Amino acid sequence: MKPLIDKFWDRESHMENGLKQDFENVAPKKKTQVFVLSPEVALAAENLIRSKSFAFPPVDEMRMPYEHTAIEYEMTPDVLKLRDNGLSGTTPLARVGAYIREVKEPHAFTCTPYWEFADGSIQNSVFSFTYGLGKPGRMATMSLSPNKDGRGAIDVMILPNAALLVGVIEAKVPPKQLADALLEPDAQTHMREAGVEIPLLLFACSMLLTCRSGMARARVDARIPNQSGLGAKKRKQLSASAYTIMHLSALETVSSTGEITSHIGTAAHYVRGHFKQRKSGVYWWNSFVRGTGEPRKRTAYTVGE
Repeated sequence: MKPLIDKFWDRESHMENGLKQDFENVAPKKKTQVFVLSPEVALAAENLIRSKSFAFPPVDEMRMPYEHTAIEYEMTPDVLKLRDNGLSGTTPLARVGAYIREVKEPHAFTCTPYWEFADGSIQNSVFSFTYGLGKPGRMATMSLSPNKDGRGAIDVMILPNAALLVGVIEAKVPPKQLADALLEPDAQTHMREAGVEIPLLLFACSMLLTCRSGMARARVDARIPNQSGLGAKKRKQLSASAYTIMHLSALETVSSTGEITSHIGTAAHYVRGHFKQRKSGVYWWNSFVRGTGEPRKRTAYTVGE
């Protein structure tokens, strides 16, 4: 299976709501490094964001492996048990992802979610969410908290994504018309639905990318069709960008073509572990014992500096 973000790049420029949209303006293909989370890592990320120990890290403690990074994963049955079956009032989700850019000066992160639905349709957020730019001033913000009572909340700034802004400029849409459109109920609903993904994709998943123990990386090379005489549409269908699969080395193996094999159920000591956040970093914890054989002592893996 090709990365989900490829579907947006393959679509190229198109008209949407009367404006030209080009996903390349959101996420530059030649610069973006794509990470696909394995089913077990995706489930661990979903559990991490819901754990009592989780807290949003300060912006100066956050790091991404690349300036331009995409993170995505499949909505497995286990993940769907933890979240709604898709965006409110829509077809259930099949995959979710986000393009994240880290800016050095001032140190900040911009996150733009995107989705694939069970019917094969795709959608990207027309909004980008920025963390780390300080006081938002007159810009729209969304308050996020890892706790139901609102403790530990932070504000993220909400802006139209780069593709929308380019489309607006090319169409010479008056600023007031854009501002009024963003206040429409549909736009506000979309903003809230996209914002739901930010704690998970910007914070929990990015933290797991920097976890050096318990996690493994498997590089899948780009797929370029060799057949001559193929049309542009067919060539896009058969091609795929290079990407990296993040998986749990104790639970999963990955083939050179990106096929993931799970070892859950074959050993008593490697089943449904989870990550815990501590002041000194994120730890992988083997918390459940199931299966046959002699269980091993539970250990925690410390994140390297």
